[in-house]
Order: sequence, then structure tokens, then C-alpha cells
Amino acid sequence: MPVSITKQLLAVASWSSTRLDLISIGADNAIYHQSRDGSKWNSGWDSLGGSFAAVTPTIVSWGSNRLDAFARDRETDRMMHNSWNGQAWQTLWDELNEETFTGSFAAASWGRDRLDVFGRGESDRALYHQSLPSLQWNGQQWQSEWENHGGILTSELAVTSWSKSRLDIFGLGTDDGLWHLSFDNDYGWATQWEGLGGEFTSAPAATCWGEGRIDIFGIGVDNALYQKYWDGAWNRGFNNFGGSWVSPPAVVSWATGRLDVFVLGEDYSVYHLAYEDGVGWQAEWESLGGPFDSPPLALSREPGTINVFAVDGDGRVWHREWDGSRWSDWEGLGIPQKLKEGGRIKGNPPQSNGSGIAVGTIRPITTGATLTESSGALPTGGDKTDSADESAETGSDSSASPGGCYSIVICSGAVIMALAVNL
Repeated sequence: MPVSITKQLLAVASWSSTRLDLISIGADNAIYHQSRDGSKWNSGWDSLGGSFAAVTPTIVSWGSNRLDAFARDRETDRMMHNSWNGQAWQTLWDELNEETFTGSFAAASWGRDRLDVFGRGESDRALYHQSLPSLQWNGQQWQSEWENHGGILTSELAVTSWSKSRLDIFGLGTDDGLWHLSFDNDYGWATQWEGLGGEFTSAPAATCWGEGRIDIFGIGVDNALYQKYWDGAWNRGFNNFGGSWVSPPAVVSWATGRLDVFVLGEDYSVYHLAYEDGVGWQAEWESLGGPFDSPPLALSREPGTINVFAVDGDGRVWHREWDGSRWSDWEGLGIPQKLKEGGRIKGNPPQSNGSGIAVGTIRPITTGATLTESSGALPTGGDKTDSADESAETGSDSSASPGGCYSIVICSGAVIMALAVNL
């Protein structure tokens, strides 16, 4: 099993090529917000209030000057919602109906004014869904009830959208295998969950680089990184990237045929591996330095750029940026708390490596490697039989997966516009 690390309490989104918005749950259980316009960060973190469970919050943008944030109430376990309208955040958090949840939430948007939010039920671990239909947004018009899409999900969720009116949701089942459910506006929801196999110890991370393409990553029981992709059909088995990793992965795409994957190594440094269609994967993992105590979080605002975030052992948030030709040094954003209590304390920066192989146990990529298939299934159907006992949750309340679309991905063409991990 991967070494236990600090929970992922950060989420990030972008509503323009020059804008970054971070939210984090602070030590007082409130949510704090930090933003950057151009190259300048705010002087400190702003409190958005509330009292939330110590799991990954969610932030997403469906248009310019628009942000929607979601978090789980600490006392009621209900989903709470706040929004930014270009000028201010709501004063109070809205409660989204009476359903109660475990873990964190995932959200995606396939276009302006459309927002879909997902969570796992507290008692049944089933997939629940809420949406704001296009052209009906007024800040209050959520569905009157949550849609129950069944399943027994033991990990945080990953959601991606590769075209208008398309959603793909991923999570781990009771067999620790990867499971998939899709929505298409022409056909509606898939009638049953699809079992994709494997055996994982982390929640999945998913992204898209264009229409009809999905890439999913997760950490296997051997602590190696595995990939599966859809390109009109699922590839056979899983691609094995080796390594011995201690965090869930994060993945982004900033152009058609481009993937960038981030994960923590056994030395708690962030490591990076890139893929270019027609060229292939990097020959070696690149160390970006550390050490850190949280899974990495990544986002691409526009083609050629990547923003990476991680938290150190003192709770300080750090940021590093790829500008298309080089990595910046790590930049300290302080502790997510009120400025008078610490605000933007920089501390000693992490080591800013720019190249190198991750750990000595990295193996060559094995295309088509097949992970161990285990029994156990989601109750809504699929390829497997439900013969396994419910396992302990993977990635829930402990190490939510970021990536892309940690659990949140918005894919506009080939550019990831918003990302949050779950996890």
C-alpha cells in the first residue's frame, strides 16, 4: 500500500488564460480562497466561511468571471455550494437538498451555463447527480432531488467531458477495480456500470485531450502508475509506468495529443512525465523537487502552460509553473488562513529540481500490461459478479485523487480549463 500522506485539501480552477483561483479547507474548517490575475497573487487568503469536513473541496468554472465551489458540511454531511459572480462570493453557503454524502464531490461543465455535480451517498456509496441545465441558471434552479445512479463506490470520483452533452464518470468498486458510467445527450445515461478491471489503491484521475479521447490513471497494488485510455474503444489491459508512488496521480492536457502526469515519489518530491502524440512518453521521470505532504494538484490555463501546487509539512501551499519552455522555482503562497494569523508566510522553499529520474525502482512502460482481475461488482450490473465483501474505501477522506481532472475536468476542445483532485 502507498505510504499515508496528508489529505488533499486544495482545489484549483481557471476561467481565463490569465486567471487562477485556489480554494482550501483551513485548520478552522472554513474554506479559504486565493487568486492570481496575470502574474500577481493576492496578498493573502480570503475566508469564505463555513464549517466543512476535512476532504477535498471542489471548484469549477463554466464561463468567464464565474466560479462554483462545493464542499461537504462538517455537521450534516450535506453538499454546500457557493459561487463567484465576477464581483463577489455569496455571503452564505447554500445547502443542496437533504442528501448526505461521504468523501468529496466532483463537478464538470461541457459548456457555458451547464454544470453537473456528483457525490457518493453516505449510507449506500451510490453515485448521486445534480445538474443546472443550460439557459436555466439563476443561482437557485438545481434539481429538486438528487438522481441516484447506483453502484457501490469506494473511492473518490473522476469526471470528464470530451464534448458538449457528454459526461464520463469513474470510480473504484468493492473489488478495487475501475468502473465507468457515461451520459450522452442523444442516448441518456448508460443502463449499467462498465467494469474496466484492474486493482488500485488510489482514486482514478481522468482527462481528455479532444473529442472521443479519455485517459485514466491510477496507482496499482504494487504502487506503480497505470493508464487506460479510450480512443473509440478501450485499449487492452493497462499500460504500466512502473515506479513506487505514495500519492494519487494528477493529470492535465493542454493540447491535442498532449498529457502531463504528476505524482509524489517515495522521497515526497513531485515527479512529472509527459506524452506527445507521435513522439511518445518521456524516457525518464522528471523530478520537480520537494518534499511535500499532499498529493500534487495541476491545471493548464492555456496551451503550453501548466500550474502545479502542493502542500508542505507545515501546511504551506507552494506553486510551480511551466511557461512552455522552462519551470519556474517554487513560489510560496502561505498557509490557508486569515492573514493576521499567518497569511502569506513563505518559509524555506522546496528543492526546485528540473530533471532526473524519480526512483530506482522505475520500470520501462509496459504497453497492454494487465492488472489482476478481481471479483466483486457494482450492484447496477457490468461484466463481473458481486462476490466480494465491501472493502475499505480507497482515497476517501484520506488521500483524494487530484487529476483531472483529479476529480474535476472541464475539457474545452483540447485545453483543460478547470481541474480539482479529489481527488
